[in-house]
Amino acid sequence: MKNILNNDEVKNIIEKNEGYYSIIELNDVLYLNNKLYTKIECLQNLHNLKTLYLNNNALEKIEGLECCINLIALYLNCNQIKRIENLNNLIRLRILNLEDNNIFVIENLECLDCLEDLNLSNNCLGSKGSPNTSILHKNKKIYILNLSNNQINEDILDNLLMLENLSILYLMNNPILLKYNNYRKLFIYKLKSLTFLDYKPIKTDERRWTLKRTRSDAKNRKTKKITTQEFN
Repeated sequence: MKNILNNDEVKNIIEKNEGYYSIIELNDVLYLNNKLYTKIECLQNLHNLKTLYLNNNALEKIEGLECCINLIALYLNCNQIKRIENLNNLIRLRILNLEDNNIFVIENLECLDCLEDLNLSNNCLGSKGSPNTSILHKNKKIYILNLSNNQINEDILDNLLMLENLSILYLMNNPILLKYNNYRKLFIYKLKSLTFLDYKPIKTDERRWTLKRTRSDAKNRKTKKITTQEFN
């Protein structure tokens, strides 16, 4: 039996909870998590809703949120969602949490011009081909990105370079990291705006040391190449 989230359900929850305004339209935060919902039907009268918690349900699809046009934060983590879709109307969205779902590809985010914080950790990215990280270059304002605990096995550094505001990045537990000689050093050197990498802050001394070491390694490689050529 499906446990459906619809307008009547929202109305009942608001009426039974003293923490909400009795007039549905006045509420800007809704906690609808841990309800075992499997489906969302079109939610209306929530035009002023800013934050919506739908985490820890049994949702398989993102749907029914078309009228929540003023949403700023949407928490859909810990569900059974397979695709990123039906977010076109949420143009003010800044925070999107899709952690712990069954998502294979990053898609349909180009409409979210205001997106700043994207969490896609613990999904299936990369397990069926490319995770399509190149699409993220359209989300210029992203400064927190969590792609940890996936199956990403392709070089995504060039795609991340397009995110000029990227400050906090989580990539741990992805196969691609095993292909880099020194993953942390490389990413600190290339991504100038980073302040945190995999839960560890990037301090000024570490960035300075990384820059110095990288330049030294490059110089040594160049010298070695010239020396080798002289003996040929």
